[in-house]
Amino acid sequence: MSALFFTVIRGCLLTRLTRRFGKRVGRGFGRKCCPVFRRKIVWQADLGVDPGRNGCQSFEATDFLLRRRFFDPTSVLILWQIGFTGNLGFYREDAHLRGLKVLAEVLQTHYCPEHEVTVYEAAVYYPVCSPTIQRMRLCELPNASVTPVSTLYVPPKAPAPVDAEMMARLGISVGPGQGRQD
Repeated sequence: MSALFFTVIRGCLLTRLTRRFGKRVGRGFGRKCCPVFRRKIVWQADLGVDPGRNGCQSFEATDFLLRRRFFDPTSVLILWQIGFTGNLGFYREDAHLRGLKVLAEVLQTHYCPEHEVTVYEAAVYYPVCSPTIQRMRLCELPNASVTPVSTLYVPPKAPAPVDAEMMARLGISVGPGQGRQD
């Protein structure tokens, strides 16, 4: 049995793909769609981030701005497709510049301009290629080199405060420098 592999990109509806996929059934092709890799997992390995430590929130960059999404700056923030920020149509060269400027301005209302952020792109031909990782200060984001598939990683600005009352309710006590359960 032969198989078809494809990558879903922005602007390509899954229903259109499944219709085309369905036409291949009966001509020796299977009808199972499997991801080659998960970008939600790959960035964690490439950047050495454990989202279980401080939590993780992710949004598409334009949606994040247009809907004024609420988020917790004490957990990881992931913004997808920052090269499309503010662009609701097809990709145009340099159209992202205004979007990145606005995105940086909005983020600076929650983080200081010197907060380190990372523009990230997964390796296209993993494991032959290396990922693109650009670390910079938040104030430098408008000048970053990005593509339509660039992702912005914003680390927590500080640890979230611990709720002592909730710890007591859960029977958790904290010793010097470590957590332990009674």
